[in-house]
Amino acid sequence: MSPTDVARPGVASADIATVTDGEVATRGRPRDADRTTAILDAATDLVHEVGWEGFRVQDVATRAGAGLATIYRRWPTKEALVAAAIRHDAPDSFESSGDPRGDFHQLLAGLADQMCGKVDGGSFIGVLAAARHHEELGAAVDDVMRSVLRATIGPSIGAVIGDAHPQLSTLTDAVPAILLLRTGIFEESIDPQDFADEMLALLDAVS
Repeated sequence: MSPTDVARPGVASADIATVTDGEVATRGRPRDADRTTAILDAATDLVHEVGWEGFRVQDVATRAGAGLATIYRRWPTKEALVAAAIRHDAPDSFESSGDPRGDFHQLLAGLADQMCGKVDGGSFIGVLAAARHHEELGAAVDDVMRSVLRATIGPSIGAVIGDAHPQLSTLTDAVPAILLLRTGIFEESIDPQDFADEMLALLDAVS
């Protein structure tokens, strides 16, 4: 659809907004402002559901109720949008409830569900593979993996086994690595709650 000029009573010609894809601009507020969260939520869900290969910007637009023009103004490529979705989805801190074991279990179950997608680990593995060939996507994956390890998994494990435990760093790397190995390499179907139970048992065994 070609851009259409929308004139309003009392609005000078310099203030006339150009509207595309059926969107009407609200004077005085950026059109993108209230759509960013909806777009990134939709993109995040689609990454989990269909992975890199099945991800289409058009599907994000449909699910978020946004025009393609809105999305491409902010994220000009598929890689940029997926990178933003990955950062949007990442936990940025660990908040203790006072129950270290319960916190760890909840965190691991949630991580397993996020990293492995709705069906299996293929969705996230596909993103990892694509990240090797797309610099912007690779930077996002690297940032998120580091932040997840340092800001959430490490502190959560430390709360269970002690921050001074000699194997804390190794376990912080090993727990998500086991998750990726089983789902992405061995293509096993896992239950997030069962995986969290198993990893908690591992911490008990080494503490």
